[in-house]
Amino acid sequence: MTRIERVFLIALAVAAITLVAAVVNENGIRAITGFASSGTATTSVNLLEISSIKTTGSIDFGSGRVDANASNATLDSDAGTVTGGSWTPITQYITVENDGTVNISVNVSADGNNNANGLIGGTNPLFQIKGVATEPDSCTTLQAGYTNVPNSTETPLALCDLLRYWNSADEFNISSKLSIPNDAAPGQRNVTLTFSASKA
Repeated sequence: MTRIERVFLIALAVAAITLVAAVVNENGIRAITGFASSGTATTSVNLLEISSIKTTGSIDFGSGRVDANASNATLDSDAGTVTGGSWTPITQYITVENDGTVNISVNVSADGNNNANGLIGGTNPLFQIKGVATEPDSCTTLQAGYTNVPNSTETPLALCDLLRYWNSADEFNISSKLSIPNDAAPGQRNVTLTFSASKA
């Protein structure tokens, strides 16, 4: 192919590209045609998986004594009753809330040796807690009957096997029941409950 032929072919190619690229009218180039374009973009978000609980409130039965003619006194913070003793009845709760981002199971135990014998002492004491529902569907299975509280060396008590994380179903209350024998030693009693959360 001669040099002239190559120049001619190049000129033809340029002319063809120009025809595809533009529509020309009397005012000049009206619109560019023959080329397609597109683009992409992304938006990202990462939702963290967090197992966490928050507790608020406390239960304080105050001061009192077992009645002289009673073998024990029973104090119930859910029913708000006292039988066989001089304590003032109270209705108080501890609130357990799932403030994480996943469904959780909740267990509880008392610090040190503070089961019923360690906390209260005497003959046949009781230290029990139970779950009290406050929001519909907050727990698939809630320990809704009074059950003995284990100490730190015993198997934790399962309170709730599925506490949800959305606001309308993420909490429940805890109430306490004590049975104080008439032979329990006098003195102040305090116990710390430790609640643990694990992904359900």
